[in-house]
Amino acid sequence: MSETNNAKVNKGGMYAVLFVAYAMVNFHRYATSMTASILATDLALDAGQVALYIGVYTWCNAIMQLPAGLITDRISARKLLSVIYLLAGGGLLLMAYSKSFPLILVGRGILTAAVACVFNVCSRHIASWESADNYKRVNSMFMTAGKIGGLVATTPLVLLIGGIGWNNTFGLIAAASILVAAGAWIFVRDRQGALQKKAVSPLASVKHLARTGGFWLYCFAGALVGMTVPMVFSAWGGTFLVQGLGVDPVVSSNILMVGNIASCIGGVTIALVCKKIPAKPLVVISYIVISACVALLAVFTTQLSTIAYAVIFVIMGFTFYTSTTSVYALMREMCGVKFIGGFMGASNFISWLVGNALVSTIWGLFIPADFSIAGFRNALFFQLAISIVGLIGFIALKPGMLKGCSDKDIAALEAALETQKAAD
Repeated sequence: MSETNNAKVNKGGMYAVLFVAYAMVNFHRYATSMTASILATDLALDAGQVALYIGVYTWCNAIMQLPAGLITDRISARKLLSVIYLLAGGGLLLMAYSKSFPLILVGRGILTAAVACVFNVCSRHIASWESADNYKRVNSMFMTAGKIGGLVATTPLVLLIGGIGWNNTFGLIAAASILVAAGAWIFVRDRQGALQKKAVSPLASVKHLARTGGFWLYCFAGALVGMTVPMVFSAWGGTFLVQGLGVDPVVSSNILMVGNIASCIGGVTIALVCKKIPAKPLVVISYIVISACVALLAVFTTQLSTIAYAVIFVIMGFTFYTSTTSVYALMREMCGVKFIGGFMGASNFISWLVGNALVSTIWGLFIPADFSIAGFRNALFFQLAISIVGLIGFIALKPGMLKGCSDKDIAALEAALETQKAAD
């Protein structure tokens, strides 16, 4: 399983690969907003086709989250990341040179199904190498470093596509994906004893977690409010600004870029303060600010200046990574290392399925073929309503280790399962 002890690992090289791998995930996530707008113009796509392009990303991400979480508890991160980025490269090449919108969707599906697993693999891997307290700091820095990909997916991406075309741009990213696969094979190793034992069923963690009410409250609250910024920002943000409001594409990409820069600042901020402030208050305060930003966009959709939109996106970007890194710190407080992959996969599955894929589809129903701004306003009011429900859920959540989910509890469960299997 490519496990090794701490003394034999180049942690600097390993973390560098993890950071670049996640940066590419963020690139694809935020590139969705801009490439959807560019393809809509270049291929004369209507709103339904744009929604389908966005939907392939959101639905594939949702479907892959649960299996991604389960396999990360059992299979070497080295093997997983190497395979993931070889598949991602293949999907990108199909998108780049197929010259067919249906085949672009197929390639996008392959790409998304692959990179959907990356965050689970990397974050779980960090949890296995770091203590619970250090995990908060290192994971915050990991997520912040990943935002570089989101930055590249704004103005630099638009300029690159303008220079070499979107086809060759996708081809260039495919080559970078293959390099990441090679880097993972060379540098990434799993810590000895950190993976689940073979005697444990892959679904054992999910079955165990499903018996705790705190797990379900965490998952559904996260789905309703935690996916608000990805929906408004990275999924529909570019289309909202360009097709809906008529903002220049470069100006729109700049707005998204400054929002991504703010996300980096938010992530660094949390890395510095996470040991001093409990995770739950940070989560709740961040989501209150995000809900207020959505309210402003919904109520004053056509009355805001370009600068005002930029300010709102900056605030949303900062608070999103403040909340996201705090949410995963809260998760680490609720679950031990050997089940955290299952917890992460199950919660991300619900978040992506309910909070992103389903909600993104509903956004597509609100927005007519001509991208009427009234449709965007209705979608924003809908997003505001569900984000408030999610916020209430996090306020009600009691932080702390879930019953039976500590490292000692998990070790006892593994021993019991091994004994039972031997008896059978």
